Amino acid sequence: MSGLSLSADVGFAVTHNISDLAEELAPPVKASGALAIFVGGFAAAAYLGFSNDNYSTFVVWSFLAAGAALAYAIFASRAFAKSMYLWRNRWICLKCGQKFLSVAPAALGAFKQED
Repeated sequence: MSGLSLSADVGFAVTHNISDLAEELAPPVKASGALAIFVGGFAAAAYLGFSNDNYSTFVVWSFLAAGAALAYAIFASRAFAKSMYLWRNRWICLKCGQKFLSVAPAALGAFKQED
């Protein structure tokens, strides 16, 4: 979007307009953050291990960081798969606005209730 101000300056801006209904029915966004968890844990490992010249502490904290990042990635992947399945099977009546699932509730039992 571009515009002209009262002082004759031309400005540019990026806007994001979306209706409430479109925002509510948008597909789920895949969570990211496993890399940030690993980098933060690795930084803590470097600080704790190398500040005391204790390399075994560095190795242990590095493995803990990698394990935490892996656990988060697995949890986020499962949560995304469940929310994507629910999104794909959701329908809306444009006349009354009612939203409903097109699958039987028993089909949702395939997803473990980890939340």
